[in-house]
Amino acid sequence: MSKKTRLVPERTVTKRQLTRWQRETRLQKIILVSAAVVLVLVIGIPLFGYYREIYAKGQETVLKVNGKAFNADYYVKRVYFGLYLLDLQDASTPSQQTDPWTNARTSLPLQMLDTLTQEELIRQGAQKLGITATPEEITKSMQDRILPPVGPDEKVDQVKRDADFQAALKGILQKGRLSEPEFRAMVEVDVLRDKIDEHLKSQVTSPAEQVHARGILFTTADEAKAARDKIAGGADFAAVADEEAKKNTPEPTPTPQPSPTPSAQPGEPTPTPQTGAPTATPQAGQPNPSGADQQQPQQPVLNGGDLGWFPRGTHSWEFDQAVFKMKPGDLSDPISTPEGYWLVKVEEHADAKDIDETTLTTVKNNALQYWLEQQQGSSQIERYFDSGKYSWVMDQVNQMRKRYLGATSSQLP
Repeated sequence: MSKKTRLVPERTVTKRQLTRWQRETRLQKIILVSAAVVLVLVIGIPLFGYYREIYAKGQETVLKVNGKAFNADYYVKRVYFGLYLLDLQDASTPSQQTDPWTNARTSLPLQMLDTLTQEELIRQGAQKLGITATPEEITKSMQDRILPPVGPDEKVDQVKRDADFQAALKGILQKGRLSEPEFRAMVEVDVLRDKIDEHLKSQVTSPAEQVHARGILFTTADEAKAARDKIAGGADFAAVADEEAKKNTPEPTPTPQPSPTPSAQPGEPTPTPQTGAPTATPQAGQPNPSGADQQQPQQPVLNGGDLGWFPRGTHSWEFDQAVFKMKPGDLSDPISTPEGYWLVKVEEHADAKDIDETTLTTVKNNALQYWLEQQQGSSQIERYFDSGKYSWVMDQVNQMRKRYLGATSSQLP
């Protein structure tokens, strides 16, 4: 016999039960949504704070050199690494009462803008000159930086030296928080700098274009402008130059007179000056009848501001840019230079004139700095570094120094 199927009567849901079920379901949804919102807030707010205060600010541009951008994260890494190198130098310096690297530490964060600018100008300039650095040259420069020098007669175990180099490099990168490619890029700039310097020195030849001029250096642009107005009104340039030379000559400082040495009494030792006591020394060619002399007054050089003949490279690039465009008899406007404001009158000009050996050496020694000034003057350099970014950078640097170098590492304001 087949089993009879038991019929279960269909349960009827009342309107009241349906309303209650819908209300409970809606409440559960509200609870779930509320929990999700709270979870998002708990996790999202710190993440948003991290994004806004750390990641987003780290991506902000602090410097552009001809379109090449450097963000705040990289700036922090370079400041931190620079301070770490100063720590290494400090550790290798005999202990002194005053930390010899204090000023360097204080000025490094702001000077890093100039450092990054100069490095990028060297990279871009080297490319224009067709100058490159090979991987082998970079590695050798890294070894020269890290390992102690090898004596001329010293036998070298190259395997051990390479192992020492790798171990030292690993330690520096680990504590300095730089990757090897970043460190190699820094060292590459030094290799390029040396090659550019060598190239520029080879380009200095004689004879060369020269100018004979008179000049007056002022502290402010207003002073230079006032003097220019005076000369343009009929005053003699040489007379104004001598007048300024007299005004800027410091007053002489007298040398203290030593106390007279008393005569020895019979039976007493002859008195001698105390060790380190100042003794008066007569100036060459000056009489010294009393055995003591006062410092001779420093006389101003009254030559009418005559700068003599000079080629490009003995003064700053900004100075030469203005002066070598002038004609004999021309009077310049105030020329802004790193040393102040120049007022110049050109006396003579020569397209090709022999350069004496001393001046030639000076031009060669100045060649790299002169070239860098030229690159900077002809480049588009944009800085986005205000007090807010400085505070953020230093906060990140100090946190890194505490995290990676320990609580005893010096903190910067």
